[in-house]
Amino acid sequence: MYSRRWKGWIWIGTREGISIYNPTTGSFNNLSEDTGLPENTVFALLEDPDHHIWYSSRKGLYKISVIAQGKSYKFQYSKYNKSDGLQNTQFNFNAAYKTKAKRIDFWRTKWL
Repeated sequence: MYSRRWKGWIWIGTREGISIYNPTTGSFNNLSEDTGLPENTVFALLEDPDHHIWYSSRKGLYKISVIAQGKSYKFQYSKYNKSDGLQNTQFNFNAAYKTKAKRIDFWRTKWL
């Protein structure tokens, strides 16, 4: 699964984290639990209208904000789970959708 970001970056979700390909430089930046990513296993990945990257996993829903720091970037992670109002933190693999209105939806394994 992948998402193309406004800077042209290509975000690739895997079982071992997220790889970000920058076609301008031809380089990859790999995010994993070892580098601060909250959860390695990515089930689905989408970009919202504000250019945040959202991904679902077996443990919840996450938002990645990209913060420019001069010529480099910092990644800020937010985790969403039952305490944030999710009814279930287990999501389905490759089950996400962006509507024409740019709303993003992730499908969970259980519906209440």
